[in-house]
Amino acid sequence: DFYCDANSVCGVECAEVDLMEANRLIWKTTLHAANDPAGQPSQLSFPSYGPGSRCINTDLDFQVKAAVAPSGSTVAVELTQGACTVQVP
Repeated sequence: DFYCDANSVCGVECAEVDLMEANRLIWKTTLHAANDPAGQPSQLSFPSYGPGSRCINTDLDFQVKAAVAPSGSTVAVELTQGACTVQVP
């Protein structure tokens, strides 16, 4: 078995993408370089995301689309619910 991440949890550092670190109040996506535990976070919260939100109402189902660039340098996450779509900035 082999595991690595930006926090060196098992003693090995590597680049890491956290596509979804979320709950019903906040959505966070983070791109980490191998030696950067804090990474480059992007997040959504109210009024675009959350219970009763005008776009992604987390009391209801929604769709997630994610794409990582072949180089690994960027990640794009898009959330859709009904006619409303929002990009995780």
